[in-house]
Amino acid sequence: MSDEPRIIRYRWNKPQTTFLTLRAVAGGPIEWIDLEGAIRAGKSTPAAMKLAIYGCDFPGIHMAASRWSQDGLDAQIKPLWRDTARALGLQLKWHPHEEYDEILPYGSRVYLRALRSSDENNRYAKLAGLTLSVLWIDQAEEVPQDVFEAYVPARLSQPGFPHECWLTPNPPGEQHYIARQFPVPPQATPPHHTYIRTSVYDNRHNLGDAYIKDLEEAYPPGTALRRRFIDGRRGLSAIGEPVYGGYFNRSVHESLTLAANAQVPLLEAWDFGHRHPAVCWSQALPWGAWHVLGGVMGESMFLEDFAPAVLQVRNQWFGSGLVIQSTGDPAGDAASSQGVSRSAVDVLRTFGIRLETIPGANHPDRRNTAIQTLAGYMRRLTSLGPAFQIHPRFLVIGRDYQRTTPVLVDGFEAGYVWDTKQVATTAGSTRRPKKDGYYDHSQNCCEYLALMFGPAPTEAMPTPKPKAPEPEPLSLDIQGLGWMS
Repeated sequence: MSDEPRIIRYRWNKPQTTFLTLRAVAGGPIEWIDLEGAIRAGKSTPAAMKLAIYGCDFPGIHMAASRWSQDGLDAQIKPLWRDTARALGLQLKWHPHEEYDEILPYGSRVYLRALRSSDENNRYAKLAGLTLSVLWIDQAEEVPQDVFEAYVPARLSQPGFPHECWLTPNPPGEQHYIARQFPVPPQATPPHHTYIRTSVYDNRHNLGDAYIKDLEEAYPPGTALRRRFIDGRRGLSAIGEPVYGGYFNRSVHESLTLAANAQVPLLEAWDFGHRHPAVCWSQALPWGAWHVLGGVMGESMFLEDFAPAVLQVRNQWFGSGLVIQSTGDPAGDAASSQGVSRSAVDVLRTFGIRLETIPGANHPDRRNTAIQTLAGYMRRLTSLGPAFQIHPRFLVIGRDYQRTTPVLVDGFEAGYVWDTKQVATTAGSTRRPKKDGYYDHSQNCCEYLALMFGPAPTEAMPTPKPKAPEPEPLSLDIQGLGWMS
Protein backbone atom coordinates (compact mmCIF):
# COMPACT_ATOMS: atom_id res chain seq x y z
CA MET A 1 0.00 0.00 0.00
CA SER A 2 1.05 3.63 -0.35
CA ASP A 3 2.66 5.57 2.49
CA GLU A 4 -0.37 7.85 2.82
CA PRO A 5 -3.27 6.44 4.86
CA ARG A 6 -6.25 5.53 2.68
CA ILE A 7 -9.87 4.79 3.46
CA ILE A 8 -11.56 2.93 0.62
CA ARG A 9 -15.32 3.36 0.47
CA TYR A 10 -17.53 0.77 -1.16
CA ARG A 11 -21.29 0.53 -1.12
CA TRP A 12 -21.96 -3.04 -0.03
CA ASN A 13 -25.40 -4.59 0.02
CA LYS A 14 -26.53 -7.04 2.67
CA PRO A 15 -25.46 -10.34 0.97
CA GLN A 16 -22.04 -8.89 0.14
CA THR A 17 -21.60 -7.61 3.69
CA THR A 18 -22.49 -11.01 5.12
CA PHE A 19 -19.87 -12.62 2.91
CA LEU A 20 -17.18 -10.09 3.83
CA THR A 21 -17.71 -10.37 7.56
CA LEU A 22 -17.60 -14.18 7.77
CA ARG A 23 -14.17 -15.41 8.89
CA ALA A 24 -12.67 -18.71 9.86
CA VAL A 25 -10.56 -19.09 12.98
CA ALA A 26 -6.84 -19.65 12.42
CA GLY A 27 -6.12 -23.28 13.17
CA GLY A 28 -9.85 -24.06 13.25
CA PRO A 29 -12.13 -25.90 10.80
CA ILE A 30 -12.69 -24.85 7.21
CA GLU A 31 -15.35 -22.18 6.73
CA TRP A 32 -17.39 -22.91 3.60
CA ILE A 33 -19.20 -19.91 2.08
CA ASP A 34 -21.54 -20.07 -0.92
CA LEU A 35 -22.40 -16.58 -2.20
CA GLU A 36 -24.86 -17.69 -4.84
CA GLY A 37 -27.17 -15.71 -7.02
CA ALA A 38 -28.26 -14.01 -10.18
CA ILE A 39 -26.18 -12.79 -13.08
CA ARG A 40 -24.62 -9.36 -12.40
CA ALA A 41 -25.68 -9.54 -8.75
CA GLY A 42 -22.20 -8.59 -7.53
CA LYS A 43 -20.93 -11.98 -6.33
CA SER A 44 -17.31 -11.75 -7.50
CA THR A 45 -16.57 -8.21 -6.32
CA PRO A 46 -16.61 -8.91 -2.56
CA ALA A 47 -14.52 -12.06 -3.11
CA ALA A 48 -11.81 -10.01 -4.84
CA MET A 49 -11.99 -7.49 -2.00
CA LYS A 50 -11.66 -10.21 0.61
CA LEU A 51 -8.52 -11.50 -1.08
CA ALA A 52 -7.01 -8.04 -0.67
CA ILE A 53 -8.12 -7.74 2.94
CA TYR A 54 -6.70 -11.14 3.89
CA GLY A 55 -3.48 -10.46 2.00
CA CYS A 56 -2.84 -7.49 4.28
CA ASP A 57 -4.37 -8.80 7.50
CA PHE A 58 -2.50 -12.13 7.31
CA PRO A 59 1.01 -11.54 5.91
CA GLY A 60 2.35 -14.61 4.15
CA ILE A 61 -1.07 -16.13 3.47
CA HIS A 62 -1.47 -18.28 0.35
CA MET A 63 -4.76 -17.98 -1.53
CA ALA A 64 -6.04 -19.07 -4.94
CA ALA A 65 -8.60 -17.43 -7.23
CA SER A 66 -9.88 -19.76 -9.92
CA ARG A 67 -12.48 -20.61 -12.51
CA TRP A 68 -13.07 -23.77 -14.50
CA SER A 69 -11.78 -22.44 -17.83
CA GLN A 70 -8.65 -20.45 -18.60
CA ASP A 71 -10.67 -18.07 -20.79
CA GLY A 72 -13.00 -17.29 -17.89
CA LEU A 73 -10.08 -16.76 -15.55
CA ASP A 74 -8.27 -14.40 -17.95
CA ALA A 75 -11.38 -12.45 -18.92
CA GLN A 76 -13.05 -12.11 -15.51
CA ILE A 77 -11.04 -13.03 -12.43
CA LYS A 78 -7.58 -11.66 -13.22
CA PRO A 79 -8.83 -8.19 -14.24
CA LEU A 80 -11.24 -7.99 -11.30
CA TRP A 81 -8.62 -8.99 -8.74
CA ARG A 82 -5.94 -6.67 -10.13
CA ASP A 83 -8.32 -3.73 -10.53
CA THR A 84 -9.38 -4.19 -6.91
CA ALA A 85 -5.78 -4.35 -5.71
CA ARG A 86 -4.91 -1.24 -7.75
CA ALA A 87 -7.88 0.68 -6.32
CA LEU A 88 -6.66 -0.13 -2.83
CA GLY A 89 -3.10 0.96 -3.57
CA LEU A 90 -1.64 -2.55 -3.26
CA GLN A 91 1.63 -3.34 -4.99
CA LEU A 92 1.65 -6.66 -6.84
CA LYS A 93 4.53 -8.68 -8.28
CA TRP A 94 3.66 -11.38 -10.81
CA HIS A 95 5.50 -14.72 -10.61
CA PRO A 96 4.79 -16.30 -14.03
CA HIS A 97 6.36 -19.72 -13.44
CA GLU A 98 4.20 -20.39 -10.38
CA GLU A 99 1.28 -18.25 -11.58
CA TYR A 100 0.72 -16.07 -8.55
CA ASP A 101 0.62 -12.39 -7.62
CA GLU A 102 2.71 -11.51 -4.59
CA ILE A 103 1.28 -8.72 -2.44
CA LEU A 104 4.16 -6.49 -1.42
CA PRO A 105 5.47 -5.95 1.21
CA TYR A 106 3.26 -8.53 2.97
CA GLY A 107 4.61 -11.59 1.15
CA SER A 108 1.08 -12.90 0.63
CA ARG A 109 0.23 -14.85 -2.51
CA VAL A 110 -2.81 -15.01 -4.77
CA TYR A 111 -2.52 -17.91 -7.22
CA LEU A 112 -4.45 -17.36 -10.45
CA ARG A 113 -5.15 -20.72 -12.04
CA ALA A 114 -7.93 -22.34 -14.02
CA LEU A 115 -9.04 -25.74 -12.77
CA ARG A 116 -9.61 -27.39 -16.12
CA SER A 117 -6.66 -29.43 -17.32
CA SER A 118 -6.01 -29.99 -21.02
CA ASP A 119 -4.69 -33.44 -20.15
CA GLU A 120 -7.32 -35.84 -18.79
CA ASN A 121 -4.54 -38.01 -17.42
CA ASN A 122 -3.64 -35.11 -15.13
CA ARG A 123 -7.20 -34.05 -14.36
CA TYR A 124 -6.35 -32.89 -10.82
CA ALA A 125 -2.98 -31.29 -11.53
CA LYS A 126 -3.84 -27.59 -11.74
CA LEU A 127 -3.56 -26.95 -8.00
CA ALA A 128 -1.37 -29.93 -7.20
CA GLY A 129 1.44 -29.20 -4.78
CA LEU A 130 -0.09 -26.00 -3.39
CA THR A 131 -0.65 -25.45 0.31
CA LEU A 132 -3.43 -22.91 0.58
CA SER A 133 -5.35 -21.08 3.21
CA VAL A 134 -8.18 -19.83 0.96
CA LEU A 135 -9.63 -21.18 -2.29
CA TRP A 136 -12.09 -19.04 -4.26
CA ILE A 137 -13.90 -20.66 -7.18
CA ASP A 138 -15.96 -18.32 -9.32
CA GLN A 139 -18.88 -19.85 -11.26
CA ALA A 140 -18.27 -23.04 -9.32
CA GLU A 141 -21.33 -24.70 -10.85
CA GLU A 142 -19.15 -25.34 -13.94
CA VAL A 143 -16.59 -27.38 -11.98
CA PRO A 144 -17.20 -31.16 -11.97
CA GLN A 145 -17.69 -32.66 -8.54
CA ASP A 146 -14.67 -34.95 -8.73
CA VAL A 147 -12.37 -32.00 -9.52
CA PHE A 148 -13.84 -29.92 -6.71
CA GLU A 149 -13.41 -32.73 -4.20
CA ALA A 150 -9.83 -33.33 -5.33
CA TYR A 151 -8.88 -29.81 -4.20
CA VAL A 152 -11.11 -29.24 -1.18
CA PRO A 153 -10.31 -29.77 1.58
CA ALA A 154 -6.94 -31.34 0.69
CA ARG A 155 -5.33 -28.09 -0.55
CA LEU A 156 -6.56 -26.00 2.40
CA SER A 157 -3.79 -26.91 4.80
CA GLN A 158 -1.52 -23.88 5.27
CA PRO A 159 -0.68 -23.97 9.00
CA GLY A 160 -1.33 -20.99 11.23
CA PHE A 161 -3.91 -19.33 8.95
CA PRO A 162 -7.72 -19.36 8.63
CA HIS A 163 -8.96 -21.94 6.13
CA GLU A 164 -11.84 -20.94 3.90
CA CYS A 165 -13.52 -22.09 0.67
CA TRP A 166 -15.51 -19.44 -1.22
CA LEU A 167 -17.92 -20.33 -4.01
CA THR A 168 -19.59 -17.66 -6.14
CA PRO A 169 -21.80 -19.68 -8.52
CA ASN A 170 -24.84 -18.93 -10.56
CA PRO A 171 -27.72 -20.89 -9.00
CA PRO A 172 -27.23 -24.59 -9.78
CA GLY A 173 -29.90 -27.19 -10.35
CA GLU A 174 -31.52 -28.97 -7.43
CA GLN A 175 -29.38 -32.06 -7.98
CA HIS A 176 -26.03 -30.29 -8.23
CA TYR A 177 -23.46 -31.15 -5.56
CA ILE A 178 -23.34 -27.49 -4.49
CA ALA A 179 -27.09 -27.60 -3.80
CA ARG A 180 -26.58 -30.70 -1.70
CA GLN A 181 -23.67 -29.23 0.23
CA PHE A 182 -25.44 -25.90 0.82
CA PRO A 183 -29.17 -26.63 1.25
CA VAL A 184 -31.50 -23.65 1.15
CA PRO A 185 -32.80 -22.56 4.57
CA PRO A 186 -34.83 -23.43 6.56
CA GLN A 187 -33.21 -26.79 5.94
CA ALA A 188 -30.27 -27.41 8.22
CA THR A 189 -26.86 -26.78 6.68
CA PRO A 190 -23.77 -28.70 7.77
CA PRO A 191 -21.59 -27.04 10.41
CA HIS A 192 -19.40 -24.18 9.14
CA HIS A 193 -21.36 -23.97 5.87
CA THR A 194 -23.08 -20.69 4.95
CA TYR A 195 -25.47 -20.21 2.04
CA ILE A 196 -26.00 -16.59 0.95
CA ARG A 197 -28.46 -15.77 -1.83
CA THR A 198 -28.33 -12.55 -3.82
CA SER A 199 -30.51 -11.18 -6.64
CA VAL A 200 -30.10 -8.48 -9.25
CA TYR A 201 -32.26 -6.25 -7.07
CA ASP A 202 -29.55 -6.31 -4.39
CA ASN A 203 -27.20 -4.76 -6.94
CA ARG A 204 -29.65 -2.19 -8.31
CA HIS A 205 -27.48 0.76 -7.22
CA ASN A 206 -24.72 -0.46 -9.58
CA LEU A 207 -26.81 -1.92 -12.41
CA GLY A 208 -29.42 0.81 -12.71
CA ASP A 209 -33.16 0.59 -13.25
CA ALA A 210 -32.91 0.38 -17.05
CA TYR A 211 -30.72 -2.75 -16.98
CA ILE A 212 -33.02 -4.51 -14.51
CA LYS A 213 -36.07 -3.58 -16.58
CA ASP A 214 -34.43 -5.09 -19.67
CA LEU A 215 -33.74 -8.30 -17.72
CA GLU A 216 -37.33 -8.49 -16.51
CA GLU A 217 -38.58 -8.09 -20.08
CA ALA A 218 -36.16 -10.74 -21.36
CA TYR A 219 -37.15 -13.22 -18.64
CA PRO A 220 -40.81 -12.61 -17.73
CA PRO A 221 -42.59 -14.75 -15.11
CA GLY A 222 -43.01 -18.29 -16.38
CA THR A 223 -39.75 -18.45 -18.31
CA ALA A 224 -37.27 -21.12 -17.29
CA LEU A 225 -34.37 -18.85 -16.48
CA ARG A 226 -36.10 -16.02 -14.59
CA ARG A 227 -35.56 -17.54 -11.14
CA ARG A 228 -31.86 -18.10 -11.78
CA PHE A 229 -30.97 -14.98 -13.77
CA ILE A 230 -33.05 -12.43 -11.85
CA ASP A 231 -34.11 -13.81 -8.47
CA GLY A 232 -30.95 -15.83 -7.86
CA ARG A 233 -32.91 -18.94 -6.87
CA ARG A 234 -32.15 -22.53 -7.71
CA GLY A 235 -34.08 -24.77 -10.02
CA LEU A 236 -35.80 -24.19 -13.34
CA SER A 237 -32.59 -24.78 -15.25
CA ALA A 238 -34.40 -26.64 -18.01
CA ILE A 239 -34.21 -24.93 -21.38
CA GLY A 240 -37.29 -25.09 -23.55
CA GLU A 241 -40.90 -24.06 -23.91
CA PRO A 242 -42.85 -24.70 -20.69
CA VAL A 243 -45.70 -27.17 -21.11
CA TYR A 244 -48.04 -24.94 -19.11
CA GLY A 245 -46.64 -21.64 -20.34
CA GLY A 246 -49.41 -19.03 -20.48
CA TYR A 247 -51.66 -21.20 -18.30
CA PHE A 248 -49.95 -21.68 -14.95
CA ASN A 249 -49.47 -18.47 -13.00
CA ARG A 250 -47.60 -18.95 -9.75
CA SER A 251 -49.03 -15.83 -8.11
CA VAL A 252 -52.58 -17.05 -8.85
CA HIS A 253 -52.38 -20.81 -8.48
CA GLU A 254 -49.90 -21.36 -5.63
CA SER A 255 -51.43 -21.43 -2.14
CA LEU A 256 -49.56 -21.99 1.11
CA THR A 257 -52.86 -22.36 2.98
CA LEU A 258 -54.36 -25.05 0.77
CA ALA A 259 -55.60 -27.95 2.91
CA ALA A 260 -57.20 -31.34 2.30
CA ASN A 261 -61.00 -31.49 2.26
CA ALA A 262 -62.22 -34.26 4.55
CA GLN A 263 -65.45 -34.69 2.55
CA VAL A 264 -63.82 -36.00 -0.63
CA PRO A 265 -61.28 -38.75 -1.33
CA LEU A 266 -57.54 -38.09 -1.34
CA LEU A 267 -56.31 -38.98 -4.83
CA GLU A 268 -52.84 -40.54 -4.97
CA ALA A 269 -50.61 -41.32 -7.96
CA TRP A 270 -47.36 -43.29 -8.12
CA ASP A 271 -44.55 -43.08 -10.66
CA PHE A 272 -42.04 -45.91 -10.41
CA GLY A 273 -38.30 -46.29 -10.94
CA HIS A 274 -35.27 -46.68 -8.70
CA ARG A 275 -33.65 -43.32 -9.41
CA HIS A 276 -36.59 -40.98 -8.74
CA PRO A 277 -39.83 -42.72 -7.73
CA ALA A 278 -42.54 -40.18 -7.03
CA VAL A 279 -45.97 -39.76 -5.47
CA CYS A 280 -48.40 -36.83 -5.69
CA TRP A 281 -51.70 -36.12 -3.97
CA SER A 282 -54.69 -34.22 -5.34
CA GLN A 283 -58.40 -33.74 -4.73
CA ALA A 284 -61.27 -33.11 -7.15
CA LEU A 285 -63.76 -30.80 -5.46
CA PRO A 286 -67.54 -30.80 -6.13
CA TRP A 287 -67.56 -27.15 -7.25
CA GLY A 288 -65.23 -27.94 -10.16
CA ALA A 289 -61.86 -27.28 -8.55
CA TRP A 290 -58.69 -29.35 -8.75
CA HIS A 291 -56.30 -29.08 -5.80
CA VAL A 292 -52.76 -30.44 -5.85
CA LEU A 293 -51.74 -30.97 -2.23
CA GLY A 294 -48.06 -31.86 -2.55
CA GLY A 295 -45.84 -34.82 -3.20
CA VAL A 296 -42.74 -36.86 -2.48
CA MET A 297 -39.84 -37.98 -4.67
CA GLY A 298 -37.23 -40.56 -3.76
CA GLU A 299 -33.55 -40.57 -4.63
CA SER A 300 -32.03 -43.94 -5.51
CA MET A 301 -34.62 -45.89 -3.53
CA PHE A 302 -36.24 -49.23 -4.25
CA LEU A 303 -39.98 -49.42 -3.80
CA GLU A 304 -39.74 -51.53 -0.63
CA ASP A 305 -38.01 -48.59 1.08
CA PHE A 306 -39.83 -45.77 -0.69
CA ALA A 307 -43.39 -46.96 -0.03
CA PRO A 308 -43.25 -46.94 3.80
CA ALA A 309 -41.56 -43.52 3.74
CA VAL A 310 -44.40 -42.20 1.55
CA LEU A 311 -47.03 -43.64 3.88
CA GLN A 312 -45.38 -41.91 6.82
CA VAL A 313 -45.43 -38.55 4.99
CA ARG A 314 -49.04 -39.09 3.94
CA ASN A 315 -50.08 -39.74 7.53
CA GLN A 316 -48.17 -36.66 8.77
CA TRP A 317 -49.73 -34.36 6.19
CA PHE A 318 -53.29 -35.70 5.93
CA GLY A 319 -53.92 -37.96 8.92
CA SER A 320 -55.62 -41.32 8.67
CA GLY A 321 -59.27 -40.36 8.23
CA LEU A 322 -59.40 -39.73 4.47
CA VAL A 323 -60.55 -42.19 1.86
CA ILE A 324 -57.57 -42.97 -0.40
CA GLN A 325 -57.92 -43.70 -4.10
CA SER A 326 -54.68 -44.64 -5.86
CA THR A 327 -53.51 -44.80 -9.45
CA GLY A 328 -50.16 -44.69 -11.16
CA ASP A 329 -47.85 -45.65 -13.97
CA PRO A 330 -49.36 -48.62 -15.88
CA ALA A 331 -45.82 -49.94 -16.31
CA GLY A 332 -46.05 -50.85 -12.62
CA ASP A 333 -48.33 -53.74 -13.54
CA ALA A 334 -45.41 -55.51 -15.21
CA ALA A 335 -42.93 -57.65 -13.31
CA SER A 336 -39.40 -56.27 -12.81
CA SER A 337 -40.53 -52.68 -13.28
CA GLN A 338 -38.86 -51.92 -9.96
CA GLY A 339 -35.91 -54.26 -10.24
CA VAL A 340 -37.76 -57.12 -8.51
CA SER A 341 -39.49 -60.27 -9.71
CA ARG A 342 -42.86 -59.00 -8.52
CA SER A 343 -44.56 -56.04 -10.18
CA ALA A 344 -44.56 -52.64 -8.50
CA VAL A 345 -48.31 -52.94 -8.03
CA ASP A 346 -47.77 -56.25 -6.20
CA VAL A 347 -45.16 -54.64 -3.95
CA LEU A 348 -47.50 -51.77 -3.06
CA ARG A 349 -50.28 -54.21 -2.28
CA THR A 350 -48.16 -55.62 0.56
CA PHE A 351 -48.30 -52.13 2.12
CA GLY A 352 -52.06 -51.89 1.77
CA ILE A 353 -51.93 -49.69 -1.35
CA ARG A 354 -54.19 -50.82 -4.18
CA LEU A 355 -53.58 -49.17 -7.54
CA GLU A 356 -55.99 -48.97 -10.42
CA THR A 357 -54.07 -47.96 -13.54
CA ILE A 358 -55.18 -46.84 -16.99
CA PRO A 359 -53.64 -48.89 -19.82
CA GLY A 360 -51.83 -46.69 -22.29
CA ALA A 361 -51.60 -43.76 -19.88
CA ASN A 362 -48.02 -43.11 -21.07
CA HIS A 363 -48.98 -42.91 -24.73
CA PRO A 364 -48.42 -39.40 -26.14
CA ASP A 365 -52.10 -38.98 -27.00
CA ARG A 366 -53.24 -39.93 -23.49
CA ARG A 367 -50.56 -37.75 -21.90
CA ASN A 368 -51.70 -34.88 -24.07
CA THR A 369 -55.28 -35.42 -22.85
CA ALA A 370 -54.08 -35.21 -19.25
CA ILE A 371 -52.14 -32.02 -19.94
CA GLN A 372 -55.16 -30.47 -21.66
CA THR A 373 -57.27 -31.39 -18.65
CA LEU A 374 -54.91 -29.74 -16.16
CA ALA A 375 -54.47 -26.68 -18.38
CA GLY A 376 -58.25 -26.38 -18.57
CA TYR A 377 -58.50 -26.21 -14.79
CA MET A 378 -55.78 -23.53 -14.76
CA ARG A 379 -57.94 -21.31 -17.02
CA ARG A 380 -61.08 -21.54 -14.93
CA LEU A 381 -62.52 -19.65 -12.00
CA THR A 382 -65.01 -21.11 -9.57
CA SER A 383 -67.22 -19.33 -7.07
CA LEU A 384 -64.48 -19.94 -4.49
CA GLY A 385 -61.50 -18.82 -6.55
CA PRO A 386 -59.14 -20.36 -9.13
CA ALA A 387 -60.19 -23.86 -10.14
CA PHE A 388 -56.57 -25.03 -10.07
CA GLN A 389 -54.59 -24.55 -6.87
CA ILE A 390 -51.37 -26.13 -5.66
CA HIS A 391 -49.57 -26.29 -2.34
CA PRO A 392 -45.80 -26.04 -2.97
CA ARG A 393 -44.81 -28.59 -0.29
CA PHE A 394 -42.72 -31.36 -1.76
CA LEU A 395 -40.15 -33.64 -0.16
CA VAL A 396 -37.15 -35.38 -1.66
CA ILE A 397 -36.23 -38.35 0.51
CA GLY A 398 -33.34 -40.78 0.60
CA ARG A 399 -32.48 -43.71 2.80
CA ASP A 400 -31.31 -41.48 5.66
CA TYR A 401 -32.30 -37.90 4.80
CA GLN A 402 -35.04 -35.68 3.44
CA ARG A 403 -35.18 -32.14 2.10
CA THR A 404 -37.86 -29.81 0.82
CA THR A 405 -37.86 -28.63 -2.78
CA PRO A 406 -40.27 -26.67 -5.00
CA VAL A 407 -39.83 -29.16 -7.85
CA LEU A 408 -43.56 -29.75 -8.37
CA VAL A 409 -44.68 -26.13 -8.56
CA ASP A 410 -41.47 -25.24 -10.43
CA GLY A 411 -42.34 -27.91 -12.94
CA PHE A 412 -45.75 -26.37 -13.58
CA GLU A 413 -44.20 -22.93 -13.91
CA ALA A 414 -41.35 -23.65 -16.32
CA GLY A 415 -39.35 -26.78 -15.44
CA TYR A 416 -41.54 -29.24 -17.34
CA VAL A 417 -40.88 -28.38 -21.00
CA TRP A 418 -41.80 -29.68 -24.42
CA ASP A 419 -39.36 -31.98 -26.14
CA THR A 420 -38.01 -30.62 -29.41
CA LYS A 421 -39.11 -33.82 -31.14
CA GLN A 422 -42.66 -34.66 -32.13
CA VAL A 423 -44.39 -38.00 -32.15
CA ALA A 424 -46.40 -39.01 -35.14
CA THR A 425 -49.76 -40.60 -34.30
CA THR A 426 -52.89 -41.62 -36.13
CA ALA A 427 -54.37 -38.26 -35.15
CA GLY A 428 -51.51 -36.29 -36.64
CA SER A 429 -48.56 -34.97 -34.66
CA THR A 430 -48.66 -34.76 -30.86
CA ARG A 431 -46.10 -32.84 -28.84
CA ARG A 432 -44.30 -34.77 -26.16
CA PRO A 433 -42.96 -33.37 -22.86
CA LYS A 434 -39.26 -33.83 -22.27
CA LYS A 435 -38.19 -36.75 -20.07
CA ASP A 436 -35.59 -34.79 -18.11
CA GLY A 437 -35.28 -37.26 -15.23
CA TYR A 438 -36.21 -34.71 -12.57
CA TYR A 439 -39.30 -32.58 -13.21
CA ASP A 440 -41.10 -35.20 -15.29
CA HIS A 441 -41.67 -37.75 -12.49
CA SER A 442 -43.97 -35.64 -10.34
CA GLN A 443 -45.62 -34.19 -13.44
CA ASN A 444 -46.39 -37.68 -14.69
CA CYS A 445 -48.06 -38.39 -11.34
CA CYS A 446 -50.33 -35.37 -11.85
CA GLU A 447 -51.15 -36.63 -15.35
CA TYR A 448 -52.12 -40.08 -14.09
CA LEU A 449 -54.41 -38.40 -11.57
CA ALA A 450 -55.99 -36.21 -14.24
CA LEU A 451 -56.63 -39.19 -16.52
CA MET A 452 -58.13 -41.33 -13.77
CA PHE A 453 -60.08 -38.81 -11.70
CA GLY A 454 -60.28 -35.47 -13.51
CA PRO A 455 -62.68 -35.09 -16.45
CA ALA A 456 -61.75 -32.15 -18.62
CA PRO A 457 -63.50 -28.92 -17.66
CA THR A 458 -66.07 -27.79 -20.22
CA GLU A 459 -66.13 -24.10 -19.36
CA ALA A 460 -63.18 -21.74 -19.71
CA MET A 461 -62.76 -18.30 -18.24
CA PRO A 462 -59.89 -15.81 -18.56
CA THR A 463 -56.91 -16.36 -16.31
CA PRO A 464 -57.20 -14.17 -13.19
CA LYS A 465 -54.91 -11.18 -12.95
CA PRO A 466 -51.72 -11.89 -10.97
CA LYS A 467 -51.19 -10.47 -7.53
CA ALA A 468 -49.21 -7.29 -7.15
CA PRO A 469 -45.45 -7.97 -7.17
CA GLU A 470 -43.75 -8.28 -3.83
CA PRO A 471 -41.54 -5.37 -2.73
CA GLU A 472 -37.94 -5.60 -3.84
CA PRO A 473 -35.38 -6.91 -1.34
CA LEU A 474 -33.93 -4.22 0.91
CA SER A 475 -30.33 -3.31 0.11
CA LEU A 476 -28.18 -1.95 2.88
CA ASP A 477 -25.56 0.70 2.13
CA ILE A 478 -22.56 -0.02 4.29
CA GLN A 479 -19.57 2.24 3.85
CA GLY A 480 -16.13 2.44 5.26
CA LEU A 481 -15.09 -1.18 4.82
CA GLY A 482 -11.39 -0.47 4.59
CA TRP A 483 -8.26 -0.13 6.63
CA MET A 484 -5.35 2.18 7.20
CA SER A 485 -1.81 1.14 6.54
